[in-house]
Amino acid sequence: NALPVVALVPSQSSTQGSLLSLPDMPFTDAGALDTHTASISWGDGSPDSSPTVNAATRVVVGSSASHTFVDVGSYTVTVTVTDNHGGSGSQSFVVSVANALPVVAPVSTMSSVEGSSLSLPDMPFTDAGALDTHTASISWGDGSPDSSPTVNAATRVVVGSSASHTFVDVGSYTVTVTVTDNHGGSGSRSFVVSVANALPVVALVPSQSSTQGSLLSL
Repeated sequence: NALPVVALVPSQSSTQGSLLSLPDMPFTDAGALDTHTASISWGDGSPDSSPTVNAATRVVVGSSASHTFVDVGSYTVTVTVTDNHGGSGSQSFVVSVANALPVVAPVSTMSSVEGSSLSLPDMPFTDAGALDTHTASISWGDGSPDSSPTVNAATRVVVGSSASHTFVDVGSYTVTVTVTDNHGGSGSRSFVVSVANALPVVALVPSQSSTQGSLLSL
């Protein structure tokens, strides 16, 4: 039996969480009457795929075995063609999977009063990297130090109540929440907080007494 020979496959690139479609992968076999099946090992521990083989053109149809890599890395993918006599030939190539950045959902404009504590709403985010972990920071736009709010890993939410803030002056402040994954990729969302003037409050003054023609000091 003459073994099938799979042509070289160029390196491929993808992004975690995105569907990767392979190019068609031709092969040759000196056995003119042989029939063939194929398999693809993705190199990430997931089950092998069984792509379609075009018998007329002797091509493994790449689009029939798309795959989604869930984490960043460099994966060695192997396509194997097996003939009806049990003989097989393989070709390996590398798929480089890049980091998908977190995406923070829009946050509505908020209002506060100078000197009052402002609590933010919970701020959800998404990340195509299913295995990624995250931290968050909030820049308040008033020159104060950034805050480090809690991130709920299960729901992928920045817990707004864990990072309250007090603006000390009237103004319109651009607040930015940033989520960073364990690969160093980050995504940000900005929104405006309008801080209104707090009116002066005069303390209660007790009743006073005086005598006509006398100087009263308050």
